[in-house]
Amino acid sequence: GPAIEEEIRKRRVGGVILFGPNIGAADELKALNTTLQEISRDAARIPLLISTDQEGGRVARIVDGVTQFPGAMALGQAGDPGHAEAAGFMTGYELRRLGVPLILAPVLDVNNNPANPVINTRSFGSTPERVSETGTAYMRGVRRSLAVPVIKHFPGHGNTDTDSHLALPQIDRPLEELEKVELVPFRRAISEGAEAVMTAHILFRALDPDRPATLSPAILKGLLREKLGFKG
Repeated sequence: GPAIEEEIRKRRVGGVILFGPNIGAADELKALNTTLQEISRDAARIPLLISTDQEGGRVARIVDGVTQFPGAMALGQAGDPGHAEAAGFMTGYELRRLGVPLILAPVLDVNNNPANPVINTRSFGSTPERVSETGTAYMRGVRRSLAVPVIKHFPGHGNTDTDSHLALPQIDRPLEELEKVELVPFRRAISEGAEAVMTAHILFRALDPDRPATLSPAILKGLLREKLGFKG
């Protein structure tokens, strides 16, 4: 509609995220994305990063025109990273054909809290080893499709009992425990050249007692960029 066009032209926005109400049939989605890109190129001379959450399982925004894969936990329990890589490749390939080049997956959270209301089956598993192996395979598949994967939710959303869409979760684990569990999959993915990271709206007291990760220089600069070496 005209409000979105005005925002793109006036604000020179860099990206757009699509949710369920924006998405109809495959041809409608492709036409929408084509129009958005034309507006951006005309206004700012650069293309938009158009993204959506397409993890498979219960988090799949786009239904028409794309393969519906099982969720991350099913891929992890299959015990074959090749399945995850194939799912990542097809997800990236099919979404890119519809004009969505930025895939908000894979989830690299370790499912180490049975009371977690928001991650649970969205995680590849309950051990850092399983999540690292399967999650990085999925990431490689998306990259092979020439789409861009986004690893999430840094530095780890698995050990919460609160939904961060509704309130601010807090994790009180000491840094040495985070190093052994939550940070393991992110460290591996970053070492393999992860291009993009989505942060977590969580207060990690051992890392920053005052600010959630998304707003914390100690976490985003000190930990993510300086200690883990993320360059994306």
